[in-house]
Amino acid sequence: MGKMTTVPEFKKWKIIKRGSKPPDVTHDLLFTCMGCMEESWLPVCGLAMCQTEDGLLFDLTPEKWLPESIRCPHCYRTLTLARED
Repeated sequence: MGKMTTVPEFKKWKIIKRGSKPPDVTHDLLFTCMGCMEESWLPVCGLAMCQTEDGLLFDLTPEKWLPESIRCPHCYRTLTLARED
């Protein structure tokens, strides 16, 4: 028999401020804190293509959503949403 592997459990980013009303359907992605380099689950809506340092690059999806302010559950670093169109 093959060797069983376990998936590590990840914490969730603390949502400090939701901002606009989140859509009915969101999904979680692993977002890396650049302060401590730890990954945690972050709820988003839309097709996130990649992480660029402290940001996310989205596809041209009409409906996208991120929390307005989040805190890393490991080092407590706070990130605030800044939109670039």
